[in-house]
Amino acid sequence: MAKVRLKITPLLFSLLVPIFLWGLDPHQEKRKENFLRETRKEVILSQAEDLLHFFSKKEDWEACAQILLKKVSVLEKGKPVLDFLQAEPALSIRQCLPHNEYKAKLLGYLAINCRREGNFVQAMKYYDACLAIFYKNKNTGTLVAWAYKNAAQCAMRLLDYEKTYVYALRSLEADTSGTYLWINYASLSSASYYLKHYEEALAYFRKGLLLGGREAHRISLNYTGAKIFAQLHKEKEARDLLQTNKKIILSKQSYLPSSYYLAEADVLTSLDKYSLALPILQKAIEVFHNDFPNIKSREAAKIYCQLGDVYLYLAQYDKALEQYQKALFQLFADFDDSNLHSNPPIESIYPESWIMTVLANKGKTLLLKYQKENTDKKLLLDAKECFHLSLVASSALRTLYNGDDGKLYLQEYNTGTIEKAILSSYLLYENTKDVVHLQEAYDYAEYHKALVLREAIATNNAPFKTKVPSSLLSKEKELRAQVLRLKMQVNKEKSKSIATDRQHLSRLQNKLTNAQNQYWVLIDDIKKNYPSFTFGLKQANP
Repeated sequence: MAKVRLKITPLLFSLLVPIFLWGLDPHQEKRKENFLRETRKEVILSQAEDLLHFFSKKEDWEACAQILLKKVSVLEKGKPVLDFLQAEPALSIRQCLPHNEYKAKLLGYLAINCRREGNFVQAMKYYDACLAIFYKNKNTGTLVAWAYKNAAQCAMRLLDYEKTYVYALRSLEADTSGTYLWINYASLSSASYYLKHYEEALAYFRKGLLLGGREAHRISLNYTGAKIFAQLHKEKEARDLLQTNKKIILSKQSYLPSSYYLAEADVLTSLDKYSLALPILQKAIEVFHNDFPNIKSREAAKIYCQLGDVYLYLAQYDKALEQYQKALFQLFADFDDSNLHSNPPIESIYPESWIMTVLANKGKTLLLKYQKENTDKKLLLDAKECFHLSLVASSALRTLYNGDDGKLYLQEYNTGTIEKAILSSYLLYENTKDVVHLQEAYDYAEYHKALVLREAIATNNAPFKTKVPSSLLSKEKELRAQVLRLKMQVNKEKSKSIATDRQHLSRLQNKLTNAQNQYWVLIDDIKKNYPSFTFGLKQANP
């Protein structure tokens, strides 16, 4: 049979091209390619909307994502990026995108810009969604490591130290080029420190120290190391690190910043040397106000609170109250009442850990002052008000925390505050014989019971409120137990000190990391498919 040859004539070619390019517009494709190569901001901003409209109609969501990312790259960071990505058409495009790298990148941009705007809770939600995509798709590389690194830092800000630890480990795994080694070691060291795993914190500190890095990085790491050594009662090592920082800083500028004095005071208070810490903290606040005059700041509130704590330890109650009052000035824009008996109005309370801490410590000081002087019942009334406002601030914080670690911290902190509120109410009853105060003491006790029961119900009874398969619940329990078992083995091996088998320890740590990763993948799946059960999961435990 003779072969039939088809001769492609210019006419036939012109007829075939539309078939081959069915559904495509070569002109728009070329425009998109040129747009993605464009560097001029004004051109990018002028063309983005038209291209998004065209490719949205074609349901080419990946092309849309590329255009979104290009526009985001030239927008001013923070609110402008959030306004663009959280509105249409970007919102619909994100929802239509498959769970691929483009969607993860967009979620990452949302996260980092929420963080820039101070919304750490929403940033953490975006990071979790972004990283779930990267992890399930087994993505690695600098971009993935960068996202995990940022998420770890965000989790640290939210007191979720377990999540900080896990995300920093994942960043290490993804970071094949070693770009973020130093930052990840710093995060792991800090997280381990706050989890009170001081030997592990010290090991990561030393790894970071070996890398060197920029002077700003070394200074930050040395501050963490100094606090670790202080907790291990190694005063000389802690002071040596502070002295190293002092030399580095003074080689670049003529004076030490408030952060240096604050770190030195942290070391001294960890060593119970409060009298020595007092002039250091006074210098810290003096330097801070010289650097940032007429500015209310969370950092200044922290220094004032620590000054109050030192005076409280030294039983100088009036001076302690003055410092706590100054800390409150820093935390509330419209509160400047120097009367030590006054507090911000309850409607002005917002989610901030230092508000909770300052008010609780102020209340404690008033209560101790009453017990010492045993004269003025107004001290008790003021103390009770402080404890109440501290619990309001704690409740506001609690609604924002997703991780169990943060909630556990709040519950432990609240226990002490509630006990003091009960004591204040009972002493008022003894002083006045007014049964209203006795009822208040009872109400605080019931409130504490309710907090404990709520946690127990959320953790233990959640399976009965949802349709989570028992196989998933068993798997979660099994993986959690495996992680805890491996943690014990790792800590046991580390405790051998010189006799530690380094190869065996390395294998155990790899197993632990893999088990933690498996656990988090399971948690991500349960969160997605059974959101009502999320609050019952002990997701921070491993």
